[in-house]
Amino acid sequence: TAVALFTDGSSAESSAINVVVSSDTIETLNLQNGLNEYTGAIDTYLDEFASTSNASGSFTLFSRPTGSRLVPLVRFKIFESEGGPIPDGALIRKAKLSLNKYSVYDHVYGAHRILSDWNGSSVTWLQKESGSLEVEWNPGWLEIDVTSGVQDISTNGQNFGWKLVSKGGNNNLVRFSSSEFTDDPLLRPSLEIEYVSSSGPINFPPAVSLASPSAGSEFAEGAAILLTVNA
Repeated sequence: TAVALFTDGSSAESSAINVVVSSDTIETLNLQNGLNEYTGAIDTYLDEFASTSNASGSFTLFSRPTGSRLVPLVRFKIFESEGGPIPDGALIRKAKLSLNKYSVYDHVYGAHRILSDWNGSSVTWLQKESGSLEVEWNPGWLEIDVTSGVQDISTNGQNFGWKLVSKGGNNNLVRFSSSEFTDDPLLRPSLEIEYVSSSGPINFPPAVSLASPSAGSEFAEGAAILLTVNA
């Protein structure tokens, strides 16, 4: 609407002009084995000491940065072309990787994208390869922003998951719930993604500004006033 102010202090308001913008649908999915029938999460850990052993099926993802190193790996089927639920080429607004630590000890971790393929049921230490967050002393969730990585997967189609990398802390053994964790399935690793269901850009309501007449212009009472706006 436009408002005209008269010299006698009165005012008049024009009829409203509606601007309709078709908006793409923004959706949020939480990928976690057992949740909404999703079964696309794969994880394991690499054991430097048992370098030819595979840890597939373990209820726990072990992590230790030095000595006999233990390195968790995790991957999710995200997009339709790989058996996931999200349309190929979707625009990713947010993506958060979460792992539940059920042991003590504080530590700082980063999630690094893995650059080559691996098989959860056969991968071993001898076959092995973003932001950092601290996991506190007490049990709780480690949450890492992986938005840029998931967007790159959407664009380029290469999804080999993430490796949990130590960034600081002591050498104590840290335990995370795996995708086979049975005590509480809601404590399994998850990947929460907010995305736009179409591959086009998001439509936002336009910003509208008055081009003419300029502020403070005067007109005779009863005269027609032509308004020009930029949007």
